[in-house]
Amino acid sequence: MPIRRVVLADRQPLFRSALRQLLGETLGAIEIEEVHGPEPLLELISNGKTTDLVLLDPCAPGAPEPMIWLQRLLDVHPELPVLVVTAMATPECMRRAREIGARGFITKSSTADDFMCAISVVLAGGTSFAKGAAARTQPDTAIDVSVLVGSLSRQQFRVLRLLGEGLLNKQIAYGLGIGETTVKAHISAILKKLGASNRTQAAMMVSRIALPDWPRTGTHRLPAETTMVQGRSI
Repeated sequence: MPIRRVVLADRQPLFRSALRQLLGETLGAIEIEEVHGPEPLLELISNGKTTDLVLLDPCAPGAPEPMIWLQRLLDVHPELPVLVVTAMATPECMRRAREIGARGFITKSSTADDFMCAISVVLAGGTSFAKGAAARTQPDTAIDVSVLVGSLSRQQFRVLRLLGEGLLNKQIAYGLGIGETTVKAHISAILKKLGASNRTQAAMMVSRIALPDWPRTGTHRLPAETTMVQGRSI
């Protein structure tokens, strides 16, 4: 049965953007929808459309316990294929996710290949609870990425933020009032400083840390060109 619809449920726009790019590049023409919290997710899943997979970070701020949103979702939709994607890489979190009914568990520090392997297993009807997932610790990785991001210039940081929002080079150029060739040069420098092989990997690396906000004064956006069609920007 072909894959039709995947839902990304994560409060971090940068991470959702990275996952969207990864899925678009590997799964092809599928419908990808994004939500930023548990209530919008419940509403979206209840709209009657078939959902083939949910990638969910259930550890919402202020929740009484880490897996409460996963519990709420699967109480209403027990057959829903859910892959938990979280930075809380502990054996207890993995155990609770399995008990509640998640089909898999993977940490945000995993590689793109790890993500696609877990996604493929769950889409095929299996379960994916990697033995090494709980052993991957987040703090050291987060600190390393923070240091690397700190080495970026102000303009490179701005390009990185817009890159993480899924914008194309020409859109970034328009938003920052610079040339597209300059944007390409900035992206090359960003990838080199972060040690990333492509823009998707860079976005996934940076999604693991809390980036400071930055002023958007004087920037311009192209709303019509950020529309997503079949999992890709146009």
